[in-house]
Amino acid sequence: MRSRASDHIAALVYSVAALFSLVKLINTLSIKYYPPHKRHYGEIVYMTLTGSHQADTYLALIFILTALSIMVTLYLKRRSLEPSLRLTTRYFIGLLIAIEALAAIRWFTYPLWPTPLYSDPSWHFAYIEAQLFYALSPLSPLLMLLVLASWIIKPLAASLSKSFKITSLAKLRPDSPSPTLILPSKLLLAAAIALAISMTLYPYHPNLNPQGLRASVDAYFYDQWL
Repeated sequence: MRSRASDHIAALVYSVAALFSLVKLINTLSIKYYPPHKRHYGEIVYMTLTGSHQADTYLALIFILTALSIMVTLYLKRRSLEPSLRLTTRYFIGLLIAIEALAAIRWFTYPLWPTPLYSDPSWHFAYIEAQLFYALSPLSPLLMLLVLASWIIKPLAASLSKSFKITSLAKLRPDSPSPTLILPSKLLLAAAIALAISMTLYPYHPNLNPQGLRASVDAYFYDQWL
């Protein structure tokens, strides 16, 4: 079943509201982190999506109230929330990818436009990306533990689902189309290879490293082995 245009609009509103809510939650938690250039001086994670705390607050309220009104309207019209909620994850990930892409563009243009880090509006999305990274970094040990224990968790979850007779959505709706890649797989592979090569050469750009100093702790050993 194809999603309606209204489902896409609702999903976009939900995802933007979720992003503003996430930023507000992170700012409220006052997460402390230690940036690489200031190992002994902790800083508090704080960011704004618009560059203004007040504007973020107003927009967060607007999108949250709009999302709630859409949900109430759909409920009163006896329409299912499932299509829009299913699309919300896609749009939310899309927003995060957009932030990552804009941050990457600024980092790639840094050798040609070497302004001080986070000193002007061109660094806005790069700063947001860095703050999101530092905010979620405390979860890394837990995520690593889940990955290491996945060989236990997966069979256990399957056993519990059989015990409680939980059926997956794929089995309930076998006619639903399987997810497909937005971009061709060959294009994604080529982009990944190009990104890997460019990130390897990036630290040795003449504007960043005019003396060609080693930018890796392993470079010395590679030189010895080769």
